[in-house]
Order: sequence, then C-alpha cells, then structure tokens
Amino acid sequence: MKSYHCPNDLEKFGFQCLTGEACGLSMRLLYDVNELGRKVLCKVLGIPDISLPSPWNGRRFAAGSVMLTGDLALTCAIFGMLETGCLEVWQAYDKFGRLTSEVYGLETQEEIEQAKQWNIGHPREDRWYRWTYGGTARDRNVHVMTGRIG
Repeated sequence: MKSYHCPNDLEKFGFQCLTGEACGLSMRLLYDVNELGRKVLCKVLGIPDISLPSPWNGRRFAAGSVMLTGDLALTCAIFGMLETGCLEVWQAYDKFGRLTSEVYGLETQEEIEQAKQWNIGHPREDRWYRWTYGGTARDRNVHVMTGRIG
C-alpha cells in the first residue's frame, strides 16, 4: 500500500519538495521532478509532453522544476499511484463530506479486500472515494461507441 499525507510523500512519484518561498503568493511549493514526475504531470494536465524549467537542485530529480498548489500536488499523488501500479486509490471524506488529502494506493486485490474489511484502520462510518483506471477510463476516457479519446 502506498500513501500520501503531505508534500514530501510525492517523492516516490517523482517530485522532490524543496520550498514554499519560491511562490510570491505563498500559495505553491517548488518541486524538482525526475522523469517519472514529469510523466505524471503530463497525465494530470492531459498533455502529451511538457518542457519544464531547469531543476533547482538536480541530482535524481533532474528533469526540471515546477510549482504546485496543494490541490495539484494531491492530484499528482493520485495519478502517481495509478501510474505506478495501484489498482485503486482511496481518498478519505471528512465528517462534513469533503474529500481530504488522506490518500491510499492499493496495489493488489488482496489489499483491496483487506481495505474493504478493515476500512484502512478507520471507524466503519468513515467513507472513501475510490479512484481507478477501470473500464474505459485512463487519463482520458474512451468513448464506447466510437472509440474516440476524450
């Protein structure tokens, strides 16, 4: 099982969190990305390729840099989990029915069954939204009748 709870958790999906001081509005965090992170970002944005500015620190994360809001970082985590082999990604609802930034990627059918049984260690009344690349859905939907990609 993979999880995402904070910006540093994006590292396993190709994003190394550096600082929040780069954004003049203090709204975004600066990340260096490796090739996996660049590919995940392309999936999130729905574009085939992207040219990123030079990385700030380089090393393993030398494909470029990007500034992400918290919501966009969370979306990158969900896509990152699906792109790295998770069958389902579960995102928790809070007590007011809003999706939170608590996300778990389930990698096997056995993990999915255990998560259903044990509710990932949460009280039984806690609910989850489940993301999956099932049916015709990938990063873009395939129209069933025509086969066109949306």
